[in-house]
Amino acid sequence: MNPKGRTSIPATTRRETEIEETVLVAHVEGPGRIVIKTCEAVNKSIWALFPATQVADASAGVRSLRVGDRELSDARFAERGHAEPDLAALEALVAKLGL
Repeated sequence: MNPKGRTSIPATTRRETEIEETVLVAHVEGPGRIVIKTCEAVNKSIWALFPATQVADASAGVRSLRVGDRELSDARFAERGHAEPDLAALEALVAKLGL
């Protein structure tokens, strides 16, 4: 480490780890231990914490909520009947909003 706190990684190590000209992230992993990773490696580490089944379950949950919302909306529409919209009220609202 130089007086400015900079450290160089030997060229052979950079080539072997394929970290030439890339952004690196460093973090302390304990006393006297610093871990250096590429951004891609950090992303992979983060995604590894969330198994694919959880991601699929989350999207399935969102789809289920959307289906429920649509069913509720359709039921409320059916309850109101298929009455024509109140154009006078719509025009008053548009005028009030200045549109």
